[in-house]
Amino acid sequence: TVSKAAVHQYMRCLATQVQSSGIRVNCIAPGPTLTERYKRNIGTDQGVTGRPEHVANAVIQLLNMDFVHGQTIRVDGGEQTFTS
Repeated sequence: TVSKAAVHQYMRCLATQVQSSGIRVNCIAPGPTLTERYKRNIGTDQGVTGRPEHVANAVIQLLNMDFVHGQTIRVDGGEQTFTS
């Protein structure tokens, strides 16, 4: 969507601006995630649905990768791969 593209581009611009200060900027882009709100709105699991732990694990991994900068990490169970 346009809003996701805008967030991605903003992150890349910010990453470029602060890189010389040693600050890393990355983005986590989760797919459908089985939260309480998701359960209320959708009701049942619709197939490829992640858990909050999947997103948390991606954040932890990203924090440990000091050579990753200006990237969007998709945590979507491969959904982006299958719909492209």
